[in-house]
Amino acid sequence: MLNDQFKIKNLGNLSYFLGFEVTRSKEGILPSQQKYALDLLIKTRMLDAAPVNTPMNFSTKISSEGDPLEDPVALRCLIGRLIYLTNTHPDITYVVHRLSQYVAAPTELHHQATFIILRYIKQTPGQGILLTATNNLTLQAYNDSNWARCSTSRKSTTGYIAYLGNSPNLLEIQKAINSLM
Repeated sequence: MLNDQFKIKNLGNLSYFLGFEVTRSKEGILPSQQKYALDLLIKTRMLDAAPVNTPMNFSTKISSEGDPLEDPVALRCLIGRLIYLTNTHPDITYVVHRLSQYVAAPTELHHQATFIILRYIKQTPGQGILLTATNNLTLQAYNDSNWARCSTSRKSTTGYIAYLGNSPNLLEIQKAINSLM
């Protein structure tokens, strides 16, 4: 119907678009940002850095105190790139959004915390979200709220996830690629 009204061209199955790689298997569709993550590690010269197991040292208090950065523009751009990476890396969402609260006046502590996130991404650059199709299309939603949890602002923090059937499932892209072979 669209073809009757507009001149369109079928380019086939989606494989790469705006930094997203899409892999198809019998389990479902797996969007990931492996190339985007690896390019980010190369640009920041963190490809040879030692990986870490968590995206943040949770005993570290992120606040506006500390020595201001001489050039905050580079950190602002990096945090913006990390926000885009949270599309397929929901495990870094909390810490990236906490750091994004301080982009107006970032400090050396924020800079160091950002590099910890990059070292964490190095461990799982190909992580994606597996979207599966099943006959069971029940909607389930989970919420986690914490009253006045933020130690600096005393604001509440909230997180949520919604499932339609079994999707989304976090999965490393290597597992999906292995299932294709």
